[in-house]
Amino acid sequence: MSSNSVDSSKPCIIIAAYNEASVIKDTLASLHTNGAINHYQLLVVCNGCTDETDSVIRTHFPHVLRFNLTHPSKALAIRYAESLNPGFPRIYLDADITLTALNAHTLIELAKSQKQPCLLIPSSDLISTHSTALVKSYYRTWYKTPHVQQSGFGAGTYVINKIGRDGFGEWPELIADDAFVRLQFASDHVNVTQKAKVAVKAPKTLWSLIKVKSRSKLGNLELNAYMSQNSSQQLESNSVNKPPQRIANSGVSEQSVTSISYKWYDKGVYLTINLVALMMAKWQFLTGYRTWQRDESNR
Repeated sequence: MSSNSVDSSKPCIIIAAYNEASVIKDTLASLHTNGAINHYQLLVVCNGCTDETDSVIRTHFPHVLRFNLTHPSKALAIRYAESLNPGFPRIYLDADITLTALNAHTLIELAKSQKQPCLLIPSSDLISTHSTALVKSYYRTWYKTPHVQQSGFGAGTYVINKIGRDGFGEWPELIADDAFVRLQFASDHVNVTQKAKVAVKAPKTLWSLIKVKSRSKLGNLELNAYMSQNSSQQLESNSVNKPPQRIANSGVSEQSVTSISYKWYDKGVYLTINLVALMMAKWQFLTGYRTWQRDESNR
């Protein structure tokens, strides 16, 4: 645990970290530029880590609020972070996502300006420079899907203001935490903005991509079951709720879409990978066998 105390009057960035020693330094460094750390606090909850995540934070970022839990659980980590009563708005950030200090400040100010419950999602730049040809092919089609075009893909990052957070209870133990959160907000209270972006690294290998997509689909299956048991709301067609509102432009710029050459084999790659990932997800869901399928190629 760090020696600093949580300031309930200060906006907060919450990061749940599980064995992120290889990436957490870059993630935190991007949030420390130009004295920006004075405008918000960083709260990292290491959950079930067996690597040097805590040591990296302690050595390089001693002023970051740092806590350790023995059990590996993102939901538990978020619950613990919130039990410390950090301030608002709150940015929930995956440990392997790059959010610059400037973009963090923009997101916080946008959320502050909202007088109604607000779930704010940044757009994303997908970095696929080191990905294989098949991975790049998959994403060329993925970029053109209605869900990405309508909802953006602020992967691993979302912002909630206080009135929005007061509208629902604790995070359940679900893979699809971001999808669950979207379901807690009316569609006109979900905003995708082009004014702030995060950088997301695409998987480098085909197997890593399949693992990531199978986890996503397992999360949707799990969330469907959870919602059917707990309310009348359900996840439909791998999309959550109605298309959200947009601040400025959609999550993916028009230039990035129109510049892509759309080829038949891209669609074939896309459909094949999704089919394989869905089969893996259904097998895990039906058997109850769970392994944390994440992209290790960028770690």
